Formats: sequence, C-alpha cells, structure tokens
Amino acid sequence: DKNTNMVKCSVEHETKKATKISKLGVNAMAIIAICEYVDAVRPSSEVTNDLLNLVYQLVQYLQGSWLSTNSFSEGDSMNEQFIHKIQLDKESNKLVAIDLDYYVRSHYGEVSFALARMLTLAKNNKWTVLLNDQKEWLDLANKVALFIITKDRQEEIKKQQEQEKSVDDNEEVMNAATFIFDHWLLNAIAALDVIDPNQHIYDKLFYEYARRSVSTAHKWQTTEEAHDKGEDNDDLDQMGVYYDDLSSTMTAITSEGLCAILPYLQKRQQQNGKEFQLAFHSAMLALQYQLQTQYRPETAMYMRDPK
Repeated sequence: DKNTNMVKCSVEHETKKATKISKLGVNAMAIIAICEYVDAVRPSSEVTNDLLNLVYQLVQYLQGSWLSTNSFSEGDSMNEQFIHKIQLDKESNKLVAIDLDYYVRSHYGEVSFALARMLTLAKNNKWTVLLNDQKEWLDLANKVALFIITKDRQEEIKKQQEQEKSVDDNEEVMNAATFIFDHWLLNAIAALDVIDPNQHIYDKLFYEYARRSVSTAHKWQTTEEAHDKGEDNDDLDQMGVYYDDLSSTMTAITSEGLCAILPYLQKRQQQNGKEFQLAFHSAMLALQYQLQTQYRPETAMYMRDPK
C-alpha cells in the first residue's frame, strides 16, 4: 500500500536461509499469467472476482515499488527507478528494500506489459474495480516504458562515444550491436497503443524503438540474403535463427516481440511499410526453423526408451 507501506499481496520465494524475498519481475509475470488465464478460460464469476482482486493487489505492489522522484524528460540523468527486490519484515509487516544493487533490465518491460495487459482485459470486460485507477496505472505503464528506452539510449550513446564512433539519429547507421531487443517492451508498446490509440506523447520514441527492434532482429538473423552472399552460416537448416543462437526458445522469444508489434507497425505503415515487411518475413523464417526442432517420429525413434 503506497500510503502505509504495508504489503497486501506479493509473489515470494523462500531462500536457503528461510527468508522470503519478493522480486519485481515475478510479480509482473504473475499478473500477465492471471490475465491470460482469465481471457482464455473464462472461469466462473466467483473465480474471476477472486483473480481480479488478486491482480488488483499485485498491481498495487508494482505501483508501490516505483520511485517517482526523478523527471522523465529525455536527456536527464536518471537513477534507478524501481525497487527490484524487497523483503517482508515479519514484525512490522512492512516492505524493506534489500540488495539495492540488484538490477534486471527486463523487469521494466515486464511491468509495463503487465499493467497494459491488465488494463486491456479490464476495459474489454468493463471491470470497474480495475478501471477506477486506470489513468494512474496507464501513466505508470507509459513512464516505465519511456524510462528504459531513454536509459538504453543514453547507455548506447555512451558506448558509441567510448568507441569513438559518431552518433547519428538515423537508426540505419547506428551500431546495432549496442541496441537491446526487448520482447516484453514490444508487447507493452503494442498493448498501450490499443488501450489509448489517440495519444501518445511518447509515440515518437515508442515508434523509433519498434522500428529499430525490427531492423536489429532482421540484421542479426540468418536469412536467404545472408546465405546467398555467403555470410553468417551456410547451413540451410539454421535459416531463421537470430544471433547465431540455435535455441528454439530464444528464437520464439524474439519472434514473439516481432509478432506483437506487427499491428502497431501496420497502423502506421500499412502492409507495404519497410519494418512491417521485415518483421513479418523474420517471424516466418523463424517459424520455419522452429518447426524443424520439433520431435517427430523419425527423430523420436532414436530417443531412449522411457521404460
């Protein structure tokens, strides 16, 4: 609770020292999972109400973890804005921030998407209990996304300056190796656009991030063009992988971000837009690769007999 600093609900795990720790990202993922479950299963009204109450309390936890002490204008020197890890004090039942150096960049995209996903579900189903604070939560989701994009950009400029490379606002000539692809953040940007399509004061930055994400993923993907030029890998079976990572999971994660941002790009570029076509093509190539990694009779026959 932001007023009393009391914990109403959070997802915890117990450490080896029997100390209960609550991490930011786990709570955000819990909200996303519950929203997906309610949307897909459509449980009874009683179960749904219980889950909505749980989501409401988890969102309050995320809100209470945000430190709104600094400004968000681009170019500001910003400090860490989230308490990533907390411990529940058993005597006072209050939050105690621990391990202040602990930082996970992906938590920001997860939190922003969790808030946006919750608001989308609440809006579609007219759940007033979750919509009463809609403006406040929407503002937080936008600020969290803006914060990490701005922070990434500052780090990117710093790295490029350290490498004595010129910084150009044209994403085509920027060093793609320093750009961070975040599938959670792409999900958040797409979801936020659905919730409030008539805004967006941050849309220029969000659109730039979406375009650069697509360009970067495609640049580091093994494609027909790269194969024809003799670049990357000459193994046709690896066509579609990103960053030479043969993991089917990592391929799926990147493609998930590309697929999530497709409607957002289509709205701004139509289907003939450059990044829209790149994202669609990259996702198709990745899917073809993933289908090859499935267990089929001809590969399963060589597996050890479970009996």
